[in-house]
Amino acid sequence: MKKRGMNVLRVLVSAGALAFLFWKIGLGETLAVLRQADLRYLLAAFLMYILSLIIRAYRWFVLLHSLDP
Repeated sequence: MKKRGMNVLRVLVSAGALAFLFWKIGLGETLAVLRQADLRYLLAAFLMYILSLIIRAYRWFVLLHSLDP
């Protein structure tokens, strides 16, 4: 129960921070900046993120298989 409460708190804090940023900066301005962004950089960042997920999953795979009796 305590872990679930912490997860809910994290989601609420994250959502609150994003809402504050969109309110302070403005959703229209944020979208305008995203439209001007170089798609090559966004694609490179997305691919690096996916690669990091794959690496983390592989590390867990290796760790869990080393514990197999």
